[in-house]
Amino acid sequence: MGGVYLAEAGDIEGMHAVTAAVTAAGGRVERVESRYPSLEEMLVAVGR
Repeated sequence: MGGVYLAEAGDIEGMHAVTAAVTAAGGRVERVESRYPSLEEMLVAVGR
């Protein structure tokens, strides 16, 4: 059976390539993490 794997991409194009490869292989992407703040986090910071 499958397991849990970690993949790292250096940019958005790389992230799309990893996601497409996982999906094409029959896998599922459950979570994407970013070292950059989300839009919501940026708006909260601007509002302070």
